Amino acid sequence: MRNKVGLIFSETSVHELKTVIEANKVDAVARPGTIAPLNVSIPPGPTGLDPSQIGFFHALSITTKI
Repeated sequence: MRNKVGLIFSETSVHELKTVIEANKVDAVARPGTIAPLNVSIPPGPTGLDPSQIGFFHALSITTKI
C-alpha cells in the first residue's frame, strides 16, 4: 500500500459506515504541491487580505500584486 490508506474492519454494513465516515470528515488546509481533485478557478479581484498578509500567498507559490 502507498500514500495515505485507511483500513476499516467492521461488521456494520457498508452503507451505514459510509454515512458515519462522511459525517466525521474534516477539511484540511491546502499545502504547496498538492494537486486538487477537481479544477479550481479563482477569478481575479480583491482577496480581503491586507498587504501584510501577502506572505500567505508566497508560501503557496502564488504570485500577487499589491
